[in-house]
Amino acid sequence: MAVTRVYEPFAIVNPAHNDLEFRAVSDQIAQPNFIYYVTVTISGDTYVYKIPPAPDGQCDFNARSIAEKYVKNYYPFQINGWQEVIDGYKTMVVNIGEFYGSTPTVHTGTNVTINVWNGSLSLKQRRTYRDTDYSTNAKWLNNYPLVSTVDSPVATIDRNHDMPFFFLDPGKVITKVRISTWTYIGGVIGAVATVDVANSTGKEYICINLSPASINALLGGGSPFNGTEDFYIVEFFTIAGGTTSVQNAIIFIADPCPVSMVNNNRWVFYQNKLGAYDFIDTKLTPTKGININRTFYKSVVPALSQASSYFVVGSTNENGINPLPANQKILSSTYEYVETMNSEWLTNKQVEDVADLFTTSSAFIQEAANDYNLKLPADSYYEYRNEYLEKNVKLVLKFNSVNTEVRQHE
Repeated sequence: MAVTRVYEPFAIVNPAHNDLEFRAVSDQIAQPNFIYYVTVTISGDTYVYKIPPAPDGQCDFNARSIAEKYVKNYYPFQINGWQEVIDGYKTMVVNIGEFYGSTPTVHTGTNVTINVWNGSLSLKQRRTYRDTDYSTNAKWLNNYPLVSTVDSPVATIDRNHDMPFFFLDPGKVITKVRISTWTYIGGVIGAVATVDVANSTGKEYICINLSPASINALLGGGSPFNGTEDFYIVEFFTIAGGTTSVQNAIIFIADPCPVSMVNNNRWVFYQNKLGAYDFIDTKLTPTKGININRTFYKSVVPALSQASSYFVVGSTNENGINPLPANQKILSSTYEYVETMNSEWLTNKQVEDVADLFTTSSAFIQEAANDYNLKLPADSYYEYRNEYLEKNVKLVLKFNSVNTEVRQHE
């Protein structure tokens, strides 16, 4: 009685929305009534599958359909400090056993524990993926450049743009983030303040809002932002083998022409393939429209069409005063709002990164400091050209509302 696993997903972490394929073979397939007996346990639920052997005697099993039901997308709206990405990360236990005999009985195999997160890589990315790609050296899952532009003045930013997401290798955990603010006057860089924010979540999948408004709310009078800074640096510290070191850093530089939530400018946030949320600024006035859907039905046609002129007997009323009776009526009428926006000028890298916006299933627009509205991308085709063809690139973005409105009907 033995099942040999031929291959299986990685142990540390796997994207839940990609194939999670197992292959195993038993030395008991000649037994009467033989089938493979597969159990999957996740979040306290257990699934059982009875799978006949393939012609070559092997068992092929894909756990993707289970994993993607349990992982969720998460964004901490107006929540400060380190946060767990709730339900973005799950542990599964898969057991490929056997079921056979004249009176069939179950012969369990060896449990295989795998972890999944709410990622969805391209087939090309999946082919070369290794489970340490995103969990080693505190690499954020966002498409952030090492130098990022933020609004000016820095200390008044109220957006949630700066929200890095991380996976943590159990052997290398982020202990803190260090935020230091700086001035740049007359070609001279000067330090303003430095503060550390410790990570005490103890969780594998975490994020933190590093916008100044969030840090101000979190630290109060201890915040390093005082309105004089021109840029700030965030550094992520990890500890491995008892040694603490800086793993990654981002420099946030003030934009002299910032986006403000006036004149219909908006910030668009969207989930990328790795489960984190990236953003794009829209600086031009958007246009709005309505998609309308109606269904009709034929009403009962009166005996008299009343389409000809006549007098009502015994009355002086002449036909033609009232509207003609309808022989077609509206059964239902629904509508959805549509918004079209234009991005700011984009770099070549941004043009490629923002492709995730057009394929995402999770996006929202920040309408005001505390006003967020979920949206769905409406475009079904995205064409981007590199800087060799077009030096300056802007995108036109079209979004559908996630809510369908209903009108009266007869």
